[in-house]
Amino acid sequence: MAHADVVEFLEEAVAKLEIPDGIAWIGVAVNLGRNVGISKLVKVGVVLPGQKTFFAKRIAHEFPTHVVLEREGEWCDSVTLEVKYDKNEKKYFLNTAHFGFPCPDEPFCINNRESNEFKESLDFWRRHALVYEEKIMAPVFKAAWEDVLK
Repeated sequence: MAHADVVEFLEEAVAKLEIPDGIAWIGVAVNLGRNVGISKLVKVGVVLPGQKTFFAKRIAHEFPTHVVLEREGEWCDSVTLEVKYDKNEKKYFLNTAHFGFPCPDEPFCINNRESNEFKESLDFWRRHALVYEEKIMAPVFKAAWEDVLK
């Protein structure tokens, strides 16, 4: 589902999207050539193993997300579209859309904790966080990544 603040830019972003043949899933930033919205994903200082940081559960998400408090998002010129091909329907469907750029799945979404995908995800999310939004997130709590991943 597209984030509500992106809806007015979807038609323009989809019109610029090019999907190579045979792709079952794609996540790509579409540059609209002007500032269109605020990305809620921001860089933060690296969270070291064992160091406590802030987390909050987003509405309709099973696991908490690394969040940052008292920060604003950053203006950006891109809308990220995640599109999935349905073999039965033989067409593409929008999985999600948001302002900003694609990022790795959160570590909670990756089953193999020994995989490079998991390690790269954890490294990314130790250095990035979503701006906390009370309207769409449960109350913040503080924990170490290792504790939250258990």
